[in-house]
Amino acid sequence: MSTDDRPAFQDSGPQGRPAGSSAPASGPQPIAAAGTIAATPSAGTPTLPAQEARIAELATGFALGELDEAELHELYGALRDARTGAATARIAWQSLDVVGDLRSGLNERFQDALRHRLASAPDDGFATRMWRRLGFAARGLDPVAAPAPSPVARTVALVTVVLCAMALAIGATLLFLGRHASAPATVTAVLGETRSGERVLIPGAGLDQRRLAVTPNGQLSLAWPDGASAVLVGPWLPEGSGRADALAHHDGLELAEGRAWISAGPGFTVLLPDRTCIVTEPDTELAIEVVDHHSWVGIARGACDGGAGTMVGARQGLGPAGIYAWVWKWDAVSGTLAGPGQVPGTWRMNADLGWSAATDSADFALESTGKHTVTLACIPGQLVVNVDGSEAGRLATTGSPLLATRLDLEQREGRKLTITLAGRTLAVDVPEALVRFQLTANGGAMAKVMAFNPLPTPRPAEK
Repeated sequence: MSTDDRPAFQDSGPQGRPAGSSAPASGPQPIAAAGTIAATPSAGTPTLPAQEARIAELATGFALGELDEAELHELYGALRDARTGAATARIAWQSLDVVGDLRSGLNERFQDALRHRLASAPDDGFATRMWRRLGFAARGLDPVAAPAPSPVARTVALVTVVLCAMALAIGATLLFLGRHASAPATVTAVLGETRSGERVLIPGAGLDQRRLAVTPNGQLSLAWPDGASAVLVGPWLPEGSGRADALAHHDGLELAEGRAWISAGPGFTVLLPDRTCIVTEPDTELAIEVVDHHSWVGIARGACDGGAGTMVGARQGLGPAGIYAWVWKWDAVSGTLAGPGQVPGTWRMNADLGWSAATDSADFALESTGKHTVTLACIPGQLVVNVDGSEAGRLATTGSPLLATRLDLEQREGRKLTITLAGRTLAVDVPEALVRFQLTANGGAMAKVMAFNPLPTPRPAEK
């Protein structure tokens, strides 16, 4: 601000004098700090330019909102002064106008650029003062999230547990693979369709832990590294349905359904639905059959432990009813059955029938201990079943009646007799278990019993 434009601090008279000169009593009086008229300037008293600068500083601070309570009172007192209030108002107004011009002149783009430079520059105190001068709040520290509790200890413990578990799992796996690296058994022969899971088996194939399936007309021969062997056969059913269900182990065989003929030494274990059999003698040969979750075990040679201290020896069988005589012989001359003790309640018999004329016949009489009788009257092309003199059913063959016919009989637990003639089946209830048999051929008929045996079916003789 020039000297010519500086407002006078007087009611009338000449301009204020330079510092150091004396002023008459009627001359202008300096502004006091509290808004009162100051005494005549002397050494140490603010001069007129200093007073104007102070008013300008207070006005600028007011415009920027930086005055404290004492400074506001100082400016207010100067404006209310009766002698110098008008001059003080002019200086304050000019300062306010300058601040307003600066605010309007500093456009948004300039302010953004300045803000960016201040934000990216290190704070040495200047940035804080500039922010305040521009009317913005001072930039504070960026917020910092409170650090989460250190998970180091928990992580170390978790990693330790995981590593220990992995080490145990790896050790168990290596132990398992070491014992089961080789196949438990190897396929030596296949007849019909046999599978291990979804894999079709062929000779030479090694078995794994998948279950084995053998059709009724199929056979699967297996060999173990210790010399044991087994032949798996599908269930014995006249209609030819069902499958053998088995699983080979390193030290034995599990049989859930079907038949098996086994040759093994001590320690070979057979797992069955209702018992566990362990071979106790070298070169033991046994036959096993599982039907409807019930098992029958027959020992052709050697011995085995049938569980619960039950020892089964040669020519003996073990079934749901206990131990029984397993080997029987049919006397073709007398047409009767010969063997030790009483016939068990479950057995099978098959015979071949041949005819030379339409008038031929064959009668098969089966009798229980209570004198109940079942008679099978056979003529070419037909069979009639009578129970205690009353007809219980009949079967007829197809084709030429004089063709040779296969007759199969099966008694299950002394309650039901199943008769199969040339593939056609009839089941009749019987009052008691049939234990005595008589076969009679009439005319030119030829009737020959091929086999009679309690369950299980013995292994066929090799031709």
